[in-house]
Formats: sequence, structure tokens, C-alpha cells
Amino acid sequence: MAQTNRPYGLRTLAIDAGILVFFWLLGFALVQAAERLTNPWPAAEIGQLVAAAVSLGVAVRLRATIAAFLTASFAAFLLAEIAIHLLFGIRAAQGGPTHFAVLGAALIGVLLGAFVLRRVQRGTNTQAA
Repeated sequence: MAQTNRPYGLRTLAIDAGILVFFWLLGFALVQAAERLTNPWPAAEIGQLVAAAVSLGVAVRLRATIAAFLTASFAAFLLAEIAIHLLFGIRAAQGGPTHFAVLGAALIGVLLGAFVLRRVQRGTNTQAA
């Protein structure tokens, strides 16, 4: 059975906002734990990635579209940033322009992926009928 998206209203907006607050709080807690317990940079970024992945799972489960797009974009950004830092070192890829470029690319990638997925699903639904 196909899931339908719930209409946007205050309840849906509150669910999206709640998931984003959960994401921020979980990420903050994991970064603080990494700062105090281990070598900060890889553990902190991995903690943020874990927070994004968990929040994405919650957003998908609750069908919170806005929160799902934002947490998926942030997870893609963190994966790319961790890969860049592991390959080139922590100091090689620093600064605002680098972060905004990678974050923008992650957001565009998630939006394009969602667009393509909807097109593919729409195409298979019309062929089955």
C-alpha cells in the first residue's frame, strides 16, 4: 500500500521542527562527548553523521518531508566533508566557501534524487495500470 503524505499544517510543521530540534540536540550531545572523550575532529564529525542518520530515519518514519530533506542533505554534506578531511587532512579543506559549496551540492543532490525517484515511481505506476 502506498503511503500518502499528510497535508501541511501546524501539526506537520511542528513534527518537522521537532525532528530538527532532536537532530540538533543529539548532534550537540555527540559532539560534546567526542570533545571530552576522544580525538575531537574525526569523532565529532562522525557523531554529527550519526545524529543526521538517526534523525533522517525518524523523519522518514514520521513522513516529515522537510526534515527528511534537510537531514539527508546534512548527512550527505558530512559524508563528503569526512572524506575530504580523511584524504587531504583537516586543515586542507577549511573555510566558509568550501563548506557552503559542499552543503549546496549535498542539498541539490538530495533534491534531484527525490525528483528523479518521484518521476520513476510515477512512471511505474502509470505502466502498471
